[in-house]
Amino acid sequence: AKSKTSNTTALSSFVPYRNSVLTYLLKDSLGGNSVTFMLACINPSVESFEETLSTLKYADSAKRMVNAVVVNESVKHGRRTGEVAKLRMEVDRLNREKEEMLQIMTEVIESTPARGGG
Repeated sequence: AKSKTSNTTALSSFVPYRNSVLTYLLKDSLGGNSVTFMLACINPSVESFEETLSTLKYADSAKRMVNAVVVNESVKHGRRTGEVAKLRMEVDRLNREKEEMLQIMTEVIESTPARGGG
């Protein structure tokens, strides 16, 4: 069986914010590109003072955490999903080109005299 000391040492190497199992469990929500809602459940009784104070301190420290937003890009089959942005730009370019061609065709059709059929 592991001792409490070795367990604490093992956890401290994984927790980026502080030495807390709760922070470790919430690391993707607290440190990722997400909006996190935290509800601190507290008890007004004197018997729960220490636990309530600890909960409020944790909620306050979590509230003050500020992270830089990073664009998520994953590698899939050797390609970056950043290629999606390039492809969207190409689609936009092709749509503009299509609109220009349609405008030219419309102008040509409108300038062509109507044929009399009979």
